[in-house]
Amino acid sequence: MIEGADIDRKAINQKLFLLGDSLIVACSKNKARIHIHTDKPEDVFAVLSEFGTIVRTKVDDMYQQHTKIKPDTQTKSIGLVTDSTCDLPSEMIKKYNIQVVPIVIQVGEESYLDQVEIKPKDFCHLLQTSNKKMLTSQPTPASFKEVYDKVIAKYESIISLHISEKLSGTIQGARVAAKSTKYSDKIHIIDSKTSSAALGLLVVKAAQLIQKGLGLEEIIDRLKIAADNVKIFISIPTLKYLMRSGRLNKTKGFLGTLLNLKPIITVNSDGYMLEAAKVIGQKRVVHKTLDLAIKFAKSVKNPRFGITHVAAPKLAQWYCDEIHSSFFNSPKAMIVEASPALSVHIGIGGAAIAVLGQKML
Repeated sequence: MIEGADIDRKAINQKLFLLGDSLIVACSKNKARIHIHTDKPEDVFAVLSEFGTIVRTKVDDMYQQHTKIKPDTQTKSIGLVTDSTCDLPSEMIKKYNIQVVPIVIQVGEESYLDQVEIKPKDFCHLLQTSNKKMLTSQPTPASFKEVYDKVIAKYESIISLHISEKLSGTIQGARVAAKSTKYSDKIHIIDSKTSSAALGLLVVKAAQLIQKGLGLEEIIDRLKIAADNVKIFISIPTLKYLMRSGRLNKTKGFLGTLLNLKPIITVNSDGYMLEAAKVIGQKRVVHKTLDLAIKFAKSVKNPRFGITHVAAPKLAQWYCDEIHSSFFNSPKAMIVEASPALSVHIGIGGAAIAVLGQKML
């Protein structure tokens, strides 16, 4: 079901017609219920988000469709799994056949599977318009096992790379699920010691190493080294959402807001989130975030960049252009909308720059 203003049933029909069959659209002026049989649920959700906010979906087998492994013409020995706190463009996920276990998003009494039942655009709309309490929680072990069962049917072993265990219980759910399988020795769970776009850079590195045909142990060793050479810098435009999510004491938050303080958050080498800097004013926080990312990028070899944002595409593109002007030999930065795991805390207008490089000798 979607909610919006002046919903156009005819337009919804036209856009969904080629995405599946058994299409039924029941529509009033402000609400629409849609039934469709499709092999592309993510495309259906993307279309519907143009017409309003997706307030509820009946999953049935949509989760199974979301995690379906595409046929490979080339047999590979290692499958790759991550969680939806990993900020990566959808085309990258499809290109490397990465399996994503969705975190759970709670909005009041309602719960949604990230990227399956709700997209970042819809979550941003809720952030702006809803007063309901919003939280994220880790996937259940059953969710992990379902994905592992599908991956092991196609691959000899699994690398499961996840958000820092100091930030979430997600990796514990993965461990519990792995232990419950008959093939637990084939699942290799790695703590990225980071999240968001930084996790995305590590997952892409893992995919590329797999594609090159490197051995399992060598890939794991390289990923552990890479996890020590990745940084993320997150600009916080307002303290409102940190207070709302409970990450910041309200008294400190109100004082910081009064003084127009803007923090920049990073994740340290142990996987803990901490303050990298604090400035006064929005313009300064934007520039300081960029300065910190560039400074780190200059301290490593062959830097790669990832940028994520919360309804701030112009800022993300500006970051991308500025980075490219300083590191024109590096690939263009990946830009992606932030997952709810990040956006629930940093809020509308927030952005982050992640950098992955090799240690200088």
